[in-house]
Amino acid sequence: MNRIGFLFGLTVSILLAQSDPYQAFLAYMNEPGGKIMEIEFSQEQYGERYESSGTFFYFGEKQYMFDAADQRISYNNGIITTINKSQKQVIHDQAVPGEESLSKRANQSLKKECSGFRSHCWSGR
Repeated sequence: MNRIGFLFGLTVSILLAQSDPYQAFLAYMNEPGGKIMEIEFSQEQYGERYESSGTFFYFGEKQYMFDAADQRISYNNGIITTINKSQKQVIHDQAVPGEESLSKRANQSLKKECSGFRSHCWSGR
């Protein structure tokens, strides 16, 4: 019986020693050199659904860009630039003070998802 208790205790201590997946993800994203990811997302607003896929370039918490076939959205130190490629339209805007940034919002979503599913989230590499 002591053997089973020892193995159980060892297993629990190994599982609890795992680093927080959310923190591992942040460390991974903020490594020097940035990250490039192919992503797909959907958004529903005012009863309409919008789906897109493209390349997400992450250079740091204050600089990132999403590039799709029809648009490019970039965030650079509070300046948001949206390029509508089909309409050949460029919009420059400033982030609203106190408004959440994309990276903060994505990190909060990831943290929420990772809180109960440690083994299914980012391991950091």
